[in-house]
Amino acid sequence: MLGAARRRHPDVIRSLAPLFGLVGLAVFLFARNWAGWVDPLVDFGRELYVPWRLSEGQVLYRDIAYLDGPFSPYWNALWFGIFGVALRTLEMANIVVIAGTSALIFGLLKRLVRSDGPRLFGGRIVATVGVAVFLCVFAVNLIGIAGNMNWLAPYSHGITHGVALSLLSIWFFARHLERGRTLDLSLAGFGLGLSALTKPEVFAAASLAIGVGMLASLRTPPPGSTPPLRRLVILFGSTVVPGIGAVVLLAQAMPIPDAIAGAAGGWSHLVTSEVRSLYFYRWIMGIDEPVENLLQMAVAAGVWAAVLLPALIGSIVVSNQVLRDRLAIALPLAVVAVAPFAAGWYEWEGVFRPIVIFLAVTTTIAAVKMWQRPSEEGAPRAILELCLSVLGLALLAKIFLKPWMAGYGFALLVPGALVLVYALLHTVPVAIRRRSGDGRLFGRAALALLGLVSLGCLLESERSSTAKTVVVGTEGDRFWAEPKRRPRVAVNLTDWVERRLPPHATLLVMPEGVMVNYLTRRINPTRHLNFMPPELEVFGENEILEDLKANPPDFVALVHRDTSEYGLALFGTDYGQNLLDWAHKRYVQVVQVGSAPLRPSWEQRDGPIGWEVRGHRTRSRNSRAGS
Repeated sequence: MLGAARRRHPDVIRSLAPLFGLVGLAVFLFARNWAGWVDPLVDFGRELYVPWRLSEGQVLYRDIAYLDGPFSPYWNALWFGIFGVALRTLEMANIVVIAGTSALIFGLLKRLVRSDGPRLFGGRIVATVGVAVFLCVFAVNLIGIAGNMNWLAPYSHGITHGVALSLLSIWFFARHLERGRTLDLSLAGFGLGLSALTKPEVFAAASLAIGVGMLASLRTPPPGSTPPLRRLVILFGSTVVPGIGAVVLLAQAMPIPDAIAGAAGGWSHLVTSEVRSLYFYRWIMGIDEPVENLLQMAVAAGVWAAVLLPALIGSIVVSNQVLRDRLAIALPLAVVAVAPFAAGWYEWEGVFRPIVIFLAVTTTIAAVKMWQRPSEEGAPRAILELCLSVLGLALLAKIFLKPWMAGYGFALLVPGALVLVYALLHTVPVAIRRRSGDGRLFGRAALALLGLVSLGCLLESERSSTAKTVVVGTEGDRFWAEPKRRPRVAVNLTDWVERRLPPHATLLVMPEGVMVNYLTRRINPTRHLNFMPPELEVFGENEILEDLKANPPDFVALVHRDTSEYGLALFGTDYGQNLLDWAHKRYVQVVQVGSAPLRPSWEQRDGPIGWEVRGHRTRSRNSRAGS
């Protein structure tokens, strides 16, 4: 009995070691950049303000105009209602999402690596590497744009929640393929339906992946032989349940047509040609400079090829076992040796640019495998591989010529990176071994390269982290920002509002800056929070203007914001002229700091950092200023 217990003890340690290692890595990453994830003005203020107002009783779409589905705002409002309204609360909620996504990645990769053939790394090792890459490169990082492109403070929770729910749906679908249980299929559909309440592009990609998986499973049905039509009905029926539930709940506070339109979320701006024609989205997609982006994709592909191609050639061509063993040690060591230098000069935010080509290849190979009808035992894994490849490729439609971390890639690249890790550490080494090559050489070189990529991203993130020296907010809302123009505006304006405006005064910030409303807990009385080109295209300037006239705030803050990324540089000049004219006619200036905001650069004597607060004309100057 004692001997058996001793034999089991190492097995338990081996099983728990990846968990302890990943938890330690996550704690290190969280601590390294703690409170440095947020952009002080752009996007994330909405992610704080909206759930705060929902937790106070307002209703999405009726009281707050919102572009995406209702899942994420109400999920975050639930956390606010339970644990209190604070940035720290939302960060804790996002840690739960990161932990859940990590568990899904671990489970999916471990399920994929179950194989009868030869393998270099076991499923537990491949899964651990996959989660480590997710944490280091995507989830807990500060690459590219100063804030909002990470899973702790995303520019939109809909994109991170949507990707997590799509992986959850595929995980349940994989279990259904293995066991044939209709419950797993129902849960897969339910997760898919929840993703429909986040970002429409994520739901579209997940639906395509599950649909392809269902089609592929017709050739090799899961155990139980449930008729295909019944399986389709179960999947569809469970998918529409979350949407129906959202409509029913929203209909308690608004007419049913408005509830349906609200639950549909962002489909309107996804299909609106005016929004898609904005320069920002062409830049994000990479079609603004296709040749330049293709060249950068080729450069990034060269980084991968510089390590993987010699390893592949050596694994296949070299027949001397002694030389193979030496190369299997020397090549990874060479990657480790150049890591400190390469990690410092290469722009790692674009290292995954070639992944579009890679996923196109893996999707084609996976489809061919299914066409050749794999064994009954291998079919679930083959279909899972196909589903993940399709999901990864479909998610990149929004950034297909520019798949970098700073441009939505921090979320949209995750499924593709999962497939990449699986291919490099399992699929290719297995294929090499089956052809009498040395899979160890390629596998170890690939592992070293993934480590180099993770290290490079960490060092680039470290540079962004050390540049954050400005404190914004207080107590549970405190965070760090870079000492550039936007943080100074947020700090100065927030401080002035808290000192000078009455506690119950209402405030509207134009064209963007609802973060100030959240940090000062000053309510915006209108439905509309942002007045940027996408919002004006979706909701219409006339509708927004009528809303402002019907619910005028006590004070309006005009903040300088260069919106050249949309092809329209200045609010009030290139777009939103009627809105700014309304503000100037109805309100008088209370205070101005820096140059007059929303003016061309040649009129900015003190630099484009100006902001001003305007008060309602019907009140005295002193009452407006809260003196």
